[in-house]
Order: sequence, then C-alpha cells, then structure tokens
Amino acid sequence: MMPANCPAFLSIAHPASAVPSHASHVCDATDTALALALLRHLTDSIYLMDPDGRITLVNRAAADELNLDDPHRAQGRHWSQLWPCIDGARLKDALAEAAEGETVRLTLFCPGVRGADKHREVTLCPIEGTDGRTVKILCIARAVPAK
Repeated sequence: MMPANCPAFLSIAHPASAVPSHASHVCDATDTALALALLRHLTDSIYLMDPDGRITLVNRAAADELNLDDPHRAQGRHWSQLWPCIDGARLKDALAEAAEGETVRLTLFCPGVRGADKHREVTLCPIEGTDGRTVKILCIARAVPAK
C-alpha cells in the first residue's frame, strides 16, 4: 500500500482484482505513461530512481537545477553524484528508509549550480510494485527560503 502523503497516481500496476485480466497490460502502460508525463511537467524538481539510488528519470526542472542541457544525462547516475555537497551518509540513510517503504522528508542545503544557494525540502516516496515491494523511489525537491 502506498503511503497516504505520496501522489496516488504513482502506483506502478493495478491490483489484479481492480482490472480485468485481458486489459491489465493496457491500463498499466497507459497509467505509467500518464504518470511519467505528469512528472516531466511539474515545476518542482523530480527525480525517479531505483531503490539503490540510480536515477531513471529527472524532469526539466531538476535538469535546470543541475545545469544539465538534457534530462537524460542524469540517467544511470547515483543520486549522491548529482548532489555531491550533501553528506553522503545522510542520503544513503534516507534512501534506505524509502526503500523499506517509509516516506522520508529532509531539509537539505546545497550551493546552487548557478551561484544561488538554496535550501530544499526533499520528500522521498516509495513506489510499490504489485508484490508490495518498493520498485522505485520518487524524490520531490522544492527550493525553500532559508530560515
């Protein structure tokens, strides 16, 4: 079951009881495409990663934040490589908690790549597969004013 405070549209697959067996592959592909399209157009920085922290998708806002000309350049890299100024142990612990199914919230400080230092509210949301195990982690990062 997905945590209540994560976006509900991010389930990877429907339970077998919710979709007729002949239509489940069509619905899964359509729902996944819709979810990915929505993630790409959000104004918050979005990172979709495997439970080990390897990036599978960043949206345009995240690519801009990282000063990447193409969001695909982040694919396959570890999340900690994209934010090297953050304590690696802290990121590793947060990823481990999310991989275990916990929603994790952090406030991180990192110098901006364009010279603007920023605090970021970061939420890591586990995304479960049909077997209940975490198959992806969604990271939503939002710049917030320094306190």
